[in-house]
Amino acid sequence: PTLNALAGLEAATGRTTEARDLLQRSLAADPSSVPVRVALATVQSRLGANDEALKTLEADAKVADPAGGL
Repeated sequence: PTLNALAGLEAATGRTTEARDLLQRSLAADPSSVPVRVALATVQSRLGANDEALKTLEADAKVADPAGGL
């Protein structure tokens, strides 16, 4: 939670690269965190890394439904 809060502050002050780094660390600590994945994808998109953002969201779908079904 602390990394997420710091990432939010970094993003709010325009320090998106730092926010991305913090969110990546947070996600490594808790790979099943959907809110962190969404926040990371948002920051990646702001940095112009749209392919990476899409991969992050696709991984989110796999975590949410590992069987791949509806």
